[in-house]
Amino acid sequence: MTDHPISETVARQLLVPNSVKLIERTQGGLSGAMIWRCSSRFGPACLRCWPAQHPQPDRLRLIHTAISRARQTGLSTVPALSLTPSGASFVSDGQRLWELTEWLPGVADYLEHPTPDKLAAAAFALADLHQAWSRDRQLGVSPTIQDRLARLDFWLQPTQLNRLAAQPAASQSDPTAPQLLSHPPSPQHGTAQTTSQTSDSTRVHATLQMLLAHGPPLRERLTAIAPQQVPLQFVLRDVWSDHILYTGDQVT
Repeated sequence: MTDHPISETVARQLLVPNSVKLIERTQGGLSGAMIWRCSSRFGPACLRCWPAQHPQPDRLRLIHTAISRARQTGLSTVPALSLTPSGASFVSDGQRLWELTEWLPGVADYLEHPTPDKLAAAAFALADLHQAWSRDRQLGVSPTIQDRLARLDFWLQPTQLNRLAAQPAASQSDPTAPQLLSHPPSPQHGTAQTTSQTSDSTRVHATLQMLLAHGPPLRERLTAIAPQQVPLQFVLRDVWSDHILYTGDQVT
């Protein structure tokens, strides 16, 4: 029924206790995840196997905390989590993290059938979600500023600046490097390949000049405000049309 092994640990801790039966492997899992549509003792369910690279357990635990907080306020547009007998919201098979959630109804068809009512419904649903999360708002240092500082520190290292200057077309070959540039897929034909490489080199050179000109002063400004206490709450970033399910014009 599946071309990917589900370990005995996952079956024992997550599937059996929740009476899960796999129905089908679906296409298009977001973030590279593998998705199965299932039945369970709670109704239709979604079994998700996250990629080996991400998220890390602490990150997924934080995501699940945000989901649980939203559900506790009565939001039904966020899927309920199914737990293991020990109360955990995910299971590790030693390489990947697995979770079981409610399978929400609806289809992500805004791009195929856009309407003003759908757009308004999505805006209201997102507002309701963030309003629910605002109840747990607290003061703290901004994790976003910390993240930006870490990225700047990485790219302002002399070794990284030298890489950008000496090997511009290959500056993103290090998989551990924070994402800075985005390169298009390599074309098949030689002329287009050369054009793409030239474009990449130009882009890397422009990035190097921006780093040299704006990186140090930007780092100073971020360092100055990094210790400041600011209101913090969960936020859903980078929302795509694929993330929002509709039944008719209503978000489900």
